[in-house]
Amino acid sequence: MNDKSNDASQQKMRLQELQAYGDSSRILARWEPVRYIDSGTFSYIFLVCSRKTGTEAVLKFIPNPKDLLDCRVEGNPENLFHQMRFAAARREAEIMGRFHGNTHVVQ
Repeated sequence: MNDKSNDASQQKMRLQELQAYGDSSRILARWEPVRYIDSGTFSYIFLVCSRKTGTEAVLKFIPNPKDLLDCRVEGNPENLFHQMRFAAARREAEIMGRFHGNTHVVQ
């Protein structure tokens, strides 16, 4: 497979993963995933479009890990797993708190 095929395959896989949350997500009820942009350690970034207005925005999606390998944890998996997930969630909440009220950030 060439790089374009890999990119298209990853694009499709990430969109399917996000859309799997569609039935239970208030965000995805209002925003249509357009394309996968990139990923970080615990998250994926997507371009989304408002179902109501057509406005485009960026969505940071933090899926629950499927297993310890998803978190790249070594050592005592149980303890480190929970510590890493908690620390990541806390950092994310703190960062999002800084943007509260910003008109360019969907809350």
